[in-house]
Amino acid sequence: MRNTLIAGVIIGFVFLQGRPALADPMAFWAGPWQVTLGFDEVVFQASVKSAFGQNADNGEIQDRGSSFEPLVGTQAWAKASSKTTAGGCITACLDNFGDTGVSFERAFRLEGSPSGLWDVVFGGSLTGDLHADDEPFNPYAKVSAEVFITPLTEPNNILASENWFYDVIQGEPDVHVRDPRSRLGVFKDGDYLVRGDVMVTSQATEQFLNPGSATAVANFFDCSDCEGLAGLVVGVAAAPLGVPEPATVVLLGIAVGALGGWAQRRRA
Repeated sequence: MRNTLIAGVIIGFVFLQGRPALADPMAFWAGPWQVTLGFDEVVFQASVKSAFGQNADNGEIQDRGSSFEPLVGTQAWAKASSKTTAGGCITACLDNFGDTGVSFERAFRLEGSPSGLWDVVFGGSLTGDLHADDEPFNPYAKVSAEVFITPLTEPNNILASENWFYDVIQGEPDVHVRDPRSRLGVFKDGDYLVRGDVMVTSQATEQFLNPGSATAVANFFDCSDCEGLAGLVVGVAAAPLGVPEPATVVLLGIAVGALGGWAQRRRA
């Protein structure tokens, strides 16, 4: 998928370079978010869900944005959940587990800064809940997520990144993840790629002749107290260096507000 995306974006950018130069700086998305759902691995008593878009249902991909949409534009919103239950067994005792996730990527261009440089705000927020019953079935749940920016044609040259990891095991209290983050960097005029993913896992092991049961849950899809903000949300904003300082401050102020508004609601 990445080679197709890069080829299509380069063709589009070559077309753009053939037009007259624009007086105003531009920061825009080259196309919609490219999304892959799934990576599902479900064994016995487990269930998983994944989607893209704040209001998307299981298996749906929504809110991908469009070509030439100005930054911030449409943010990535990846959601995933996994739930596993285990009980007693008589003969074969099984390890039950469920894995799933969402990956996404999108290219953007920074063009026409008077100095050739841009202040770039790179923001992400991970929201969801982890739970493992306090029962002797080894329940375990975890979530991992990562987001990074690279030059479009240098996918291994990471310019900015964020990583998240949380887990919970039997006997530990629930983990309520409310983790917004942001970074500010300086980028040159050019073409860039944002990539990210969120992965969830839950597991529990059946126990011989045990009459009880246990459940492990990683819910970054529709957790009840997440105020509709469950999942990994990612956005990018930029303001050109070299314009009058007040204008840059206003642009970045708007960008930070757009990228981080959900964080204020969490702190309230």
